[in-house]
Amino acid sequence: MSRLISVGLLALALLSTLWLWGAQPAAAQLILASGTYRVTELSPDKERVGIAQMDANPNVTQNWVYLKLQTKVTKRFSQNGWLRDEKVPVSEIFHVLEVGDVINVEGGRDWNGSITAKSILIMPDNISE
Repeated sequence: MSRLISVGLLALALLSTLWLWGAQPAAAQLILASGTYRVTELSPDKERVGIAQMDANPNVTQNWVYLKLQTKVTKRFSQNGWLRDEKVPVSEIFHVLEVGDVINVEGGRDWNGSITAKSILIMPDNISE
């Protein structure tokens, strides 16, 4: 009887190993998105910023950048040829950001094509990174 149980357990182990070995790897992947964009509209109630490519119509929103509590926001100032970066709390971004500002976004693309921002750099108009 114990020999029958041993053979059964061995067969079960062999079948489970073959099943796991033949399983396909996951097809999902993280798509990183980064670039310089112009702000086209602000939507504080949905915690998102409308953006457009630099060479596109600045009045038409092409995509959305979604903000999270972990998003790092920095505003760059230019004075007398010097650059100064100042951290901005993500809760204050809609008080600092204006339509027409240039931002550099680093983040990941969602399934619907929008961007979830990991970090945002708000740049002055007279410089570009």
